[in-house]
Amino acid sequence: MALIKQNDCFYLCDSHARDYMGMPCENGTAVVMKFDDISCLEQHLYSLSVELHSNLFELVPVQLIDVESENERPQRNRKRKLVLESDCKTNKEDLTKLKNYESKRKMLFREKDCDKQKRLAKANNYKREKKLVETDSQRQSRLERNRLSQRRSRLRQSLVQNEMSQQDYLTQFNNTQYGGIENQSWAKTNINKFYKSMQYNVCHCTVCHEAWPIKSTPDPPYVCSRCFRDKKNPKKMSVENSMIPSSVPEQLKNLTQIEEMLIARALPIMR
Repeated sequence: MALIKQNDCFYLCDSHARDYMGMPCENGTAVVMKFDDISCLEQHLYSLSVELHSNLFELVPVQLIDVESENERPQRNRKRKLVLESDCKTNKEDLTKLKNYESKRKMLFREKDCDKQKRLAKANNYKREKKLVETDSQRQSRLERNRLSQRRSRLRQSLVQNEMSQQDYLTQFNNTQYGGIENQSWAKTNINKFYKSMQYNVCHCTVCHEAWPIKSTPDPPYVCSRCFRDKKNPKKMSVENSMIPSSVPEQLKNLTQIEEMLIARALPIMR
């Protein structure tokens, strides 16, 4: 459904509904409700949810965008066509550059040593002649580019040298040089942290008389979180809840603390 606001009131429309004549509306919508304020719709939906015993209604705000006019649509189509043509042109240029690069690489791979020497000598002569005719600004820009490229190469080499390889990492933990892993300082520190994380105190709840493992030291008298949560509600298996508690079976008498902890969740009689 869609909620449309006019100057005087609100209209609730449904594209699947029909008009007062029982026929589908021409524009695909039909007015279902008309009301003056949005609070009226909220009250109506609330009353429906109470009667149906379910909440199946949700108000979601949406933004309406006007349809393109007949004059703007051809212009937008022309722009879209130009963008597609430019993309195709750039793709063709990229493919041409890639083909030229591949052909040049294959040609360099197949050339002979004498041809390679001639090509390098020709390139050096071209660079030397270009340096002779370049201006001061061009020379400064060329030197700056060379400095930047050299700095990047040095930084790349230093990163590669400082990066620890897998073999270097394994050789640092050699048993003959550093001893076993359990004897190394970093391993001992982590093992001690693990042991400390496993230490806890056993506290007895004063309400349910169950033992609970806790890392911190609580203030006496200790009440477990379950009893603290249910302290305002009567126990399910108690006289307060109009229940007659039965006697403890013989199989559940004289149990150990661990056995009581294991079956207390399943049998509230242990409380």
